[in-house]
Amino acid sequence: MRSAAAAIHSRQHSIVLTSTSALKDMAPPPPPLPPATKPPPSQPFSPSTTATESASRHQPQHHRPAFTAFQQHYTPAKSLAPKPLTATFLAAPTPSKLPANIAASAETSRLQTELLQLHLLHRAGPAASAAWRVSAAGRLRARFDDLAAREAEVALRERGAVEAHNALALRDWGGLEEKLPVLDAVVSAVWSLGEPGGRFARLVRRFEKWAERVADAVAARSDSGARGGQEVVFVSELDAGWRDECEGLSRRLDECRRMLQGLDDGRDRDEAGAGAVGDPSSLEVVLGACRTLVHDMLAELEIMERMQREAVAQEDMWVRGRNRAWAVRDQDTETPRAGAIWRAFSGAGPGGQDARCAWS
Repeated sequence: MRSAAAAIHSRQHSIVLTSTSALKDMAPPPPPLPPATKPPPSQPFSPSTTATESASRHQPQHHRPAFTAFQQHYTPAKSLAPKPLTATFLAAPTPSKLPANIAASAETSRLQTELLQLHLLHRAGPAASAAWRVSAAGRLRARFDDLAAREAEVALRERGAVEAHNALALRDWGGLEEKLPVLDAVVSAVWSLGEPGGRFARLVRRFEKWAERVADAVAARSDSGARGGQEVVFVSELDAGWRDECEGLSRRLDECRRMLQGLDDGRDRDEAGAGAVGDPSSLEVVLGACRTLVHDMLAELEIMERMQREAVAQEDMWVRGRNRAWAVRDQDTETPRAGAIWRAFSGAGPGGQDARCAWS
């Protein structure tokens, strides 16, 4: 081991000596010194010349130092960046450096950026949606509470205004002790008559059934006449009970109408006095509704009675027309004559040559 180390050391020493000698051989020779100049002998000796020569002799002479192999050459500053490989200059450009590929790479980068943004948006979506829902619910709840409070306040004011208006209408109406019982009787009577199971509703249902039978009878007559049938369908009038009930309801409703005419709603005094026109009071609404209902019920009863009378009159006219038609047909029919039975089935009269029995 020691001998190997010594051999390596001696070899390195010899390499250093060889390099040093080579550098010395490669160094350029030093430049020759300029020859010494002697003053020309032709010039005369003078004190000024002697002073000049002594001054120049005493000035220091600057000589350029000799260049050695151990000194650095006078070269420009070197770049510290690594040198590019030779293959960089010799090899052809890669496909990724082409303009089309560069544009595709830019489009890919843009799509990747957009995909990243969408991914971030999707990841933050549920949390943002939940926060938005909570915020929206809170704001809507606050707004609803505010609107509910305002609506309650407006309803309270409206109720107070309506009550004041109704109180004023009752005061202007006057005579409450006499008018209130009359109004109560009218409202009770109209309500009992016009309810679904009341007398008026039952009367209307009976009339509707009778009107359906009349329509069916007229349709059957038209069909039998077109087919040449002999079936006859007659229309009967409503029974006496229906007519009596109709007359009783008419009298009751007419009485209610006269009672309502005696109850004024105070509108004339309001218009003549204050002259204010606004929403009607509850008293005016009740009286107006009762008057309209009584008037419509009386009009409906009158229409039903008129339709019943017209249907009966048309039935009488149709029966008289049928009787006249049958009478004319009976007059045009010949009276049968006495004779043999075979004459009724023969094609010729008595004494004819074509006379024969019906069975021959």
